[in-house]
Amino acid sequence: MSKKMQTIRKSLSVVLAPAVYSLGRALNRPDVAASSVKYDQYYLRGYLELLRINNRSAEVVTPLVTAALLCASVPNEGGKLIKDLVSISHSQLVQDIVCVLVSEQKREGYFVEVGVGDGETLSNTLLLERDFGWRGILAEPADRFGSAIRGKRKAVLDTRAVTARSGDTLVFEEDVYLGELSGLAGVREPRGDQTLRKYQVKTVTMDDLLDEHGAPECIDYISIDTEGSELQVLEGLSLNRRRVGLFTIEHNLNLEKIAAIRRKLIPLGYRQIFAGISNFDIWFVHNDVSSRYI
Repeated sequence: MSKKMQTIRKSLSVVLAPAVYSLGRALNRPDVAASSVKYDQYYLRGYLELLRINNRSAEVVTPLVTAALLCASVPNEGGKLIKDLVSISHSQLVQDIVCVLVSEQKREGYFVEVGVGDGETLSNTLLLERDFGWRGILAEPADRFGSAIRGKRKAVLDTRAVTARSGDTLVFEEDVYLGELSGLAGVREPRGDQTLRKYQVKTVTMDDLLDEHGAPECIDYISIDTEGSELQVLEGLSLNRRRVGLFTIEHNLNLEKIAAIRRKLIPLGYRQIFAGISNFDIWFVHNDVSSRYI
């Protein structure tokens, strides 16, 4: 085969792999999506789909695949930093590393994490706190996680549910077996056959949460993962008086939620980053943010 034909074949493979993967996802055919690796042996999303259909834990490989995709999307200097940090990242989609990239390895920054879990497993802020000296607020209403967070973290813990209005009392549904899938009744996204423990929690808006804990006007990073109530969290935040460097917000591939988040943030001076990598999250930076790593 001539060198020219090899180049053409390689170019076609690079185009075909993501096309076949997207077709498989659109048709809800994991086998078709996984076959994308036949066209491009370096197409990591295809390998992740292969792991899924073979019942291998995607939780183990998802951060590594995301980190690899991120490396391919940033300048060489950013790629080197990602490789240095991936072994100490705690996030499911390396959101903590994205924050380090966006903030250019800022020391002593400020974060707010809404939906924390135990403060360590799949944490988006632990790396920032332990390795970069950041401080901030951890908002987690699930009873089961309180003692673990206080034992592992330096950041202040607030056990109220962050919503669009302060002072209400709402029902919180805690997943007995997998606490990270807990959320507010009525807006929590159901995940199969869950065993739930229900109890009442107080609510607070993001504005009131920040004011009560003396947060700065410029917040470096806000992570929102509340299993369904992410939009209500955003409703309680006045972005005309506060600037946020980076948002990472879970949407679980809900197209209406994605559109609503965009409608909220883009007119207020935020732009989406790494849209092809963030998976079930959506990531926004303020238009003033400029980083040599992204």
